[in-house]
Amino acid sequence: MLDGLEDYEIDKKLGDVGSKVRESAMKSLTSIMLELNKSKFSNISMSNELGNLFNKYISPYLNGLLKQSVEKMGRMRLASGDSLQLFFNELKDQNLVEEIPNYDVLSSTFLEDTKYNEFNQINNSSWLEPSYAYKKVIHLLLYEEYSLRLFQGLITSIGGITEDTQRCALEEYDNLVNKIEESNRTNFIKTIYGHIKTIFIKFEKEDKVIEPLFSSLAHLLTRNSYIDSLFIEEIDQIHKFVMKENFESKNIHKILSSVDIYYNILFFEKEETFNLFNRTLKSILVLMTHK
Repeated sequence: MLDGLEDYEIDKKLGDVGSKVRESAMKSLTSIMLELNKSKFSNISMSNELGNLFNKYISPYLNGLLKQSVEKMGRMRLASGDSLQLFFNELKDQNLVEEIPNYDVLSSTFLEDTKYNEFNQINNSSWLEPSYAYKKVIHLLLYEEYSLRLFQGLITSIGGITEDTQRCALEEYDNLVNKIEESNRTNFIKTIYGHIKTIFIKFEKEDKVIEPLFSSLAHLLTRNSYIDSLFIEEIDQIHKFVMKENFESKNIHKILSSVDIYYNILFFEKEETFNLFNRTLKSILVLMTHK
């Protein structure tokens, strides 16, 4: 079921089958995690073993659903948001600080405005609205345990083609960065650059991930806070990753996004150590002869 959260299969006849798998996986995983938690308080002989399973899978469960909560599809955000609100609503009378990192933050986030339908089931259609979803969970990027997976989901929105979704995702991301104290902002941006490097390495040549990452990078590098000599090493690595991804690539969307990435890198200082300006200029000139 955890693998099901990574299903992005598109079938020529059946359409977006992956989204149906992800939606089912989120709801099923929530039911299972709640049952595992209940088992810890039962008298059955396997209660300790089942409790250990809860502790083992709670992190990948939460990270998987948080990733979906900021993805571009409203239906995925709705399934994730409702599942997480149900999960924390069921646990609200328990103290799970040891089992769940930053439990108080997550609990307050998802219990803040729980809504119900006519059958008294948790159902919050606001998750369909990008302006609601990103504002609600974007602050969790500040927490190490959830930051990478949340960022992975966010790039599908920032790098997507749906204007409303992209605008809201970028707006809330910028708001978060601006709220961070200047003394901590550098560390946060370095963390984001670390996430970008991790995604490049893990999903090398997988265009369904790399294409929105390219587009997201093109947007982020227009922000002044990212164009700083403090991040020269990180940007040098990104330049190499982009060149590697473009090699023999026929994906026009990636190639066009790389032009925007290269263009923004040109605003770095001309440090001789990396010679980044000249190498980036060469990369752009090479693209001018691309077939």
